[in-house]
Amino acid sequence: MNLKQLYNIFEGTFYENKMATMLRNAFIKKGFKVFLPSSTNIVFVDLTNEIIEKLSEHYLFAPMYKLDENTRRARFVTSWATKEDEVVKFVKFIEEM
Repeated sequence: MNLKQLYNIFEGTFYENKMATMLRNAFIKKGFKVFLPSSTNIVFVDLTNEIIEKLSEHYLFAPMYKLDENTRRARFVTSWATKEDEVVKFVKFIEEM
């Protein structure tokens, strides 16, 4: 592996993390509980079933652990293929909920 290939790997990682940070910040700003704050490309957030239903109508994500009758922990993941304009739309959707 040469230096350019290594740089491209890290550049992609930084981009993925930047997109996840945008998601994470939108959830925090709206008052949602983010589980395990991190600087990776994965965001875990606790959402009510009602919010999960609204988000599921427009976005693909993974509602995972049932925390109680009305709340689940959901996982959102970004990648090198995540488009910034789609993240911006998602953030606006969260802000308007």
